[in-house]
Amino acid sequence: MRGWPRRRLLLFVFLAIAAAFILFALPLALNMVTPGSLYGVRLPLATNDPNLWYTVNQVAGWWMIGLGALTGVLALALYRRPMTDQQYGFRVAFPLLAGVLLGLVLLRVTYLR
Repeated sequence: MRGWPRRRLLLFVFLAIAAAFILFALPLALNMVTPGSLYGVRLPLATNDPNLWYTVNQVAGWWMIGLGALTGVLALALYRRPMTDQQYGFRVAFPLLAGVLLGLVLLRVTYLR
C-alpha cells in the first residue's frame, strides 16, 4: 500500500469497525432480533426465556452502539496526535477490547445468574 500511510489505514479500519458495531447493534437495541435469529446473545439461559432474550440483547445492543461510537471518536481524536502507528493502534483498540470484555462480564453478572 504505497500511497496510504499506516496511520490512515488504521483510521479506516477502526472507523469501519465502529460502523459495523453500530449497524449490527441497532436491531439488537431496538428489540428487532427474535430468539430464533442467527445472531444475538445466544446463551441457553437467554434463548429459553423470550423476556430475558430481549432484555439481554437490548442491553448488549446499547453497549455495542456505545463501543462503536467510542471507537470512532477515539480513532478520529487520536489520528493527528504525534505518536507511532503502534501506539495509535493500541490506544484505540485497547478501550474497544476492554469495553467488550467489561460488557460481557456485566451481562453475565446482571442478567444471566
